[in-house]
Amino acid sequence: MNALPELLETIEDGIATLTFNRPERMNALSTPIMEGLLHGLPRLAGDPAVKVIVLTGAGRAFCAGGDVKSMAADGPERRSVAEATLRFRQ
Repeated sequence: MNALPELLETIEDGIATLTFNRPERMNALSTPIMEGLLHGLPRLAGDPAVKVIVLTGAGRAFCAGGDVKSMAADGPERRSVAEATLRFRQ
């Protein structure tokens, strides 16, 4: 696994920037990125010092979508698509 955080956060002058940091995978959404967004976006939205939230990607791509390769590599405990979708909507 990458030693660097997969979702970087900076706040400067009222601008919060969340950077998908998986340029080698064209910033495909991983579980750590999704969980970071699920926790970070509501927290930043509730911060009165933050006026804008910017999503960006490191390297040459913003985001290639879901990381299908890691989804396929999950073991037998893998959730169904419906279960995973429900979890991220909560």
